[in-house]
Amino acid sequence: MAAARRAPRADVVLAGVSRSGKSATCFYLAYQGVKAANVPLVPGQPGCPPELAALPKERGVIGLWVNPAG
Repeated sequence: MAAARRAPRADVVLAGVSRSGKSATCFYLAYQGVKAANVPLVPGQPGCPPELAALPKERGVIGLWVNPAG
């Protein structure tokens, strides 16, 4: 997973399922000068890639979610 390998160089890491707004948020943050890594969470795959688990605790990891009901 290329994004997870780049996560240690990012200022913030956005993790979430498809269509949760990770890409748009990353574009906005990049425009503001913030380095953001976009890490997808895929159903049926391990929940947390080892690269993310190894990040320092002070690194910002933000989980985005979608409510299918509305």
